Amino acid sequence: MTSKRLAKSLLLGAVSVLALGSVAHAADAVVPVVETSAFNWSGIYVGFGVGAGANVHELSSDLVPGFSFNGIGGEGVYGELTVGYDYMVSPRFLIGGLLDAHAGNIETTLDVAGFDASVRETYGFDAGLRLGYLFTPNTLGYVLGGYSWQKYKFDTNAGFDFDWDQSGYFVGAGVETAINSNWTIKSEYRYTRFGTENILSEFDIPDGVLDTDTSRHTFQVAANYRFGAQNGGVASFEAPAYNWTGFYVGGAAGAGASV
Repeated sequence: MTSKRLAKSLLLGAVSVLALGSVAHAADAVVPVVETSAFNWSGIYVGFGVGAGANVHELSSDLVPGFSFNGIGGEGVYGELTVGYDYMVSPRFLIGGLLDAHAGNIETTLDVAGFDASVRETYGFDAGLRLGYLFTPNTLGYVLGGYSWQKYKFDTNAGFDFDWDQSGYFVGAGVETAINSNWTIKSEYRYTRFGTENILSEFDIPDGVLDTDTSRHTFQVAANYRFGAQNGGVASFEAPAYNWTGFYVGGAAGAGASV
């Protein structure tokens, strides 16, 4: 056997040993831990967050049958304040209520033959419920939904402006993790769908002359302070000790917007 073949054989043998060792190690990656320091998820919390969002407006009019102008979109950022209450209904499941107030600059701009106009989301609030499941005593996955209300402002360079509001529903999902005895951080996605609104109602123009339907996608990161969270005691279920060292493969999906 030549020296090159010998070197290749030794290399393949070493790789095989490492691969077998990785498989054996992966089999032992999740080890049950009977007692884990728990986080008390029941109780009142307050929080703050920042996020980015994009919306799409669809304009329609009953005066022109079949008229529909869809795809007028905008992007921007916002800040949010939250107050909520959660209650553990079992060792792993919780139910809660929340109220969010937000303000930002998610904005749609139009520039047509020297006429400049913008539609901006100024402020609003969401009120809803969420259902959560504890993956570990300190990590919560959840879904949520409820009622949404939003204020809009229309500005132009022609010397007139007006505002209106829309209401609808939202749904979403997120993950929240305890980082110390009282604080958690979360990342969350929401989809909001608003009902049809007459944006010219301020001028006593009847419904159907110019109506709009709006949908919105948002993603945020936030921090919550939970009162009494340090009184969790010992976890009432076994939590896995996960080994993060090693190779991994994955996939992802996302969304974007361009102007």
